[in-house]
Amino acid sequence: MIVHRIRTDRGSHIEPALDPAWPDATKLQWHAAVTALDTGLPIHVHVAARSEYGLTVGNTGAAPFTYREAWEYLNGASAGATAARHADRHRNQPKGK
Repeated sequence: MIVHRIRTDRGSHIEPALDPAWPDATKLQWHAAVTALDTGLPIHVHVAARSEYGLTVGNTGAAPFTYREAWEYLNGASAGATAARHADRHRNQPKGK
């Protein structure tokens, strides 16, 4: 799935927006696309079974997940990427500042 972040003078939003009527697999693909857009990480959702999913984030694969577990894993990938960027910024600052 391809998503775009639309920036406005009041903030931003994702298009297409998440549709609660989509099947769970499509919602996970949307969440993965948003996470990839925000982090720059390559992310893929694999439908392992009717209610099981696998995820590949960068070179790391993990499975099996329920829908909720997969959603939370993507949240963790996003949080980890944000923390890594923050640490890199501080690592590159001169000492004492």
